[in-house]
Amino acid sequence: TTNNHVASFDMKLVEKGETDGKWSYEPVQFWAPNKDYYFVALSTNTTDRAWSFSVPDTHDATITPATFKGYGTVTMNLTQEIVGVDNANADQDLVYSYATRTTDADITNSSAVDLTFHHMLSRVGFTFENTFTNTNYTFKVSNIQIGGLYNEATCTLGVEPANLAWNPTTDATTTVTVLAPENVEATSTTSIRTTGDYKYIIPGEQAITISFNVTVMLGNSVYSIRTLNGTIAKTDYQPGKSYMLTAKISQDNIIEGGAKPIEFNVTTVDGWGTSESGNIEFPNSGTNE
Repeated sequence: TTNNHVASFDMKLVEKGETDGKWSYEPVQFWAPNKDYYFVALSTNTTDRAWSFSVPDTHDATITPATFKGYGTVTMNLTQEIVGVDNANADQDLVYSYATRTTDADITNSSAVDLTFHHMLSRVGFTFENTFTNTNYTFKVSNIQIGGLYNEATCTLGVEPANLAWNPTTDATTTVTVLAPENVEATSTTSIRTTGDYKYIIPGEQAITISFNVTVMLGNSVYSIRTLNGTIAKTDYQPGKSYMLTAKISQDNIIEGGAKPIEFNVTTVDGWGTSESGNIEFPNSGTNE
């Protein structure tokens, strides 16, 4: 009911021990008899956070242990500076979990509360594929920028994780930097993939733009250096889903207007010239065989 709601945990940090692997917090709370407990936990991949969480002041009496899917509101900011992250641009993952426990008069079940975490954001990565018809051409990419992103949004918990709905508080105009692997050339049999630098974006419908520099090599010589710009078709990015977006580099886009093939055309073949005629002389005597 709404009149006996008590917040046992309020943004309490629970940490895993380095030696024993156990999760702990301070000060320790204790189970009370004949109570319904509702838990919401959030976690991230950095030492600081680019999100905030607010919980209701009272408990909605219509929510029961059987129907509980979490509650509270999360606010996420993609480009907030984050301690311990080299490139604080959409680098923070965000997961959450919810659980309930009902105690009896004797508190016969005091085991640890099991938590299963769910991803709240969408994740995007990029593959740069070599599609040259001539296998002697290779390339490198750098200065990858993706734009058209929501920078900030709120999400109210209380539904299945797959049905989380984010409500943007800004327009989809934010641009962030994606780190490209260093000193990696995409040959005819390999591609450059930014596997280690996924970006965690706010779910929702967005038309993501991408720009990057591409240096094309022919052997040991630089063939061209160009900045390519493109747009991914508007997509409704879903929470908990990972997307790998592919940019194909070919002879059609390595220079403005496309590469110009070296072609040959035979216009004519010179005729035979003439010179002074000569006679063949034979000796007057010889042997017939």
